[in-house]
Amino acid sequence: MKKNTFLLSVLLGFLGHSLWAQMQVPDVYWADYVLEYSSYYTRLDDPKQYAPEQVLGPPNGFLNNGSGESPVMWAPSTPNANEEFIKVGFKKPVKGVRQVVVAECSRPGAIREIYFYDPDDNPYLIYRNTNLSPPSEKSRLFRVMVPPTPYAVKSVKVILSPVKIPGYNCIDAIGISTSNVPVEAHIPVADDVFEWQASAEKLSETINSPYTEIAPNISPDGSILYFTRENHPQNIPLINERGEKEYRQDIWYSKINPDLTFSEPVNLGPPINNPSHNSSFSISADGNTMLVNNVYMPDGSMKKGVSIAKKVNGKWTQPEELIIEGFENNSQFSEYCLSADGQVLLMAIKMADTHGGKDLYVSFKKGERRFSKPRNLGPVINTAANEMSPFLAADGKTLYFASTGHPGYGSSDIFVSRRLDESWTNWSPPKNLGPAVNTKGWEAYFSISASGEYAYFVSNEDIYRIQISPKSRPKVVIVLTGQVRNERTKAPIAAEVKISTQDSSFTVESDAQGMYQASLEPQKKYTLYAHAKGFFPTEAVIDLSGKKEYGEVVKDLELIPLEKGNKIRLENIYFARGRADLLPESYPTLDALAETLKENPSSVILLEGHTEPYGNKKSLIKLSEDRVKAVGNYLIGKGIDPKRIKYKAYGGMQPLTMKDDEESRALNRRVEVKVLK
Repeated sequence: MKKNTFLLSVLLGFLGHSLWAQMQVPDVYWADYVLEYSSYYTRLDDPKQYAPEQVLGPPNGFLNNGSGESPVMWAPSTPNANEEFIKVGFKKPVKGVRQVVVAECSRPGAIREIYFYDPDDNPYLIYRNTNLSPPSEKSRLFRVMVPPTPYAVKSVKVILSPVKIPGYNCIDAIGISTSNVPVEAHIPVADDVFEWQASAEKLSETINSPYTEIAPNISPDGSILYFTRENHPQNIPLINERGEKEYRQDIWYSKINPDLTFSEPVNLGPPINNPSHNSSFSISADGNTMLVNNVYMPDGSMKKGVSIAKKVNGKWTQPEELIIEGFENNSQFSEYCLSADGQVLLMAIKMADTHGGKDLYVSFKKGERRFSKPRNLGPVINTAANEMSPFLAADGKTLYFASTGHPGYGSSDIFVSRRLDESWTNWSPPKNLGPAVNTKGWEAYFSISASGEYAYFVSNEDIYRIQISPKSRPKVVIVLTGQVRNERTKAPIAAEVKISTQDSSFTVESDAQGMYQASLEPQKKYTLYAHAKGFFPTEAVIDLSGKKEYGEVVKDLELIPLEKGNKIRLENIYFARGRADLLPESYPTLDALAETLKENPSSVILLEGHTEPYGNKKSLIKLSEDRVKAVGNYLIGKGIDPKRIKYKAYGGMQPLTMKDDEESRALNRRVEVKVLK
């Protein structure tokens, strides 16, 4: 078995953070832009790595276990030059500066001179040392304390003598402060991490074998754990050129018992597992759709990309490729995540506009197994190093991911960020999940159930479980699932389902099996509008006004075929009392009907108007006639040919009930649509 050193790492992490938190200085200003530089180490495949712009902002690579060289810092082009320099500026000049701080990473000790510049670009030498020697640290925060400057500092120039300290001398950040308290490095952690007493639990030997376990993927209901095992002798073997068996990566799963123990893991088997590298990333709320790595070719080989597998009658089907417009991946590694509603695909890949190593991208569903061109999530999330293993929580806004470029405790840490708008490029600054999750080693592959209670992640090739702190959890959601069916034949329908509240709406699509899913906010009332070509639209109401906690709701929707003789009642059609004026609450239903008629341009319909049976018969017929014509005029205003709409007014002659209570009266007041052609 692999040796467990997690507890020691957590204790060291807590001690380290306590020191940083106590000594952090609030009025430190980090460089905003680069003015001049002598050179930088250029990688043809990653030109943004080690670039001068990497010194901007607070330290990040410097904090990653103090490990030295990192692509999120500036490195001169040659290791042993006589002189190298970089000059940086600040958006607002700062008067009364009392210290400058330089985060030296790889091979510190080469700083020969530091200059301040005022807004008129007059230089002020504040540090010089010609007797340079290497310090004992692999990296350090180099500080120079000065009397308060009578001038405002607009820029800072740092001059190095690399020849004195052989090797690449890297700088991660340059800052100034008006405080005389020494500036210390700081890891931004989630707000309540250190008040939350939970600790990570290494899963038992049932899950963590002597081999490698990675990529845990918890089902939304928290009942099944999928994960990847590497080199396990029960994986499907590859016979190499020497006739030897190689056991690569296979997907396994284990059921979680009520006491949170695990059943004996089972290899998922063919057709998802094969002799190549297999891994899963997302599982749908109903457990019948799985996102898997790579594209499965007809000859049994694999290529870069991602696929979808479906479970039909209890058996997994052959994975089918997701077509992503303009897809490319210049890295040998990739990870993906499909949103809870199946409409958004996140990926960790390397494209032409990547900031350095792998970046996180987003793509949007455009049809059955088709997604849009990937969009980079932007510089708040992506660094010049590697971002990987994205996981979008069921709320569609909370993103967990691993990074080697953001400030952390080890070589790779797990972070949380929240989407701030619909652009998918505007995110809150990522927060480290703290030392209960992140150690001095390597952490990635975070997965959390829809309830937000338990999370699973990988630490140094083993899988752990933890109850994460409340402020690090996603928002509470209600998971909605259901099937869209033909009302007559019960066959599944691929349809659009629009989900609306009073102030917002969004649309999801059901798949070829008619299954759809969505995450809903509690304490709201929703109206569902389902439509598909060749069918009447239908609607349903889901009232979550009294729900505050996580839950699951199943709502199947049945559509009536748009065939001659079929009839539906238009739900949620409202008129002013005793008049034919349509109220705005009626518009969504009529918009859905208009869209259906546009998709079926040869159809002709009859609008039938009905009232309650009490009152003057002639007046009731006139009222029902005026109301169906009001509906017809609305449809005509939406572009429907008037010749396709016929009218019939029945007044109160065809009541559905003769009861005289308000509910029965409302039942009788209706507009029905009948297909004539």
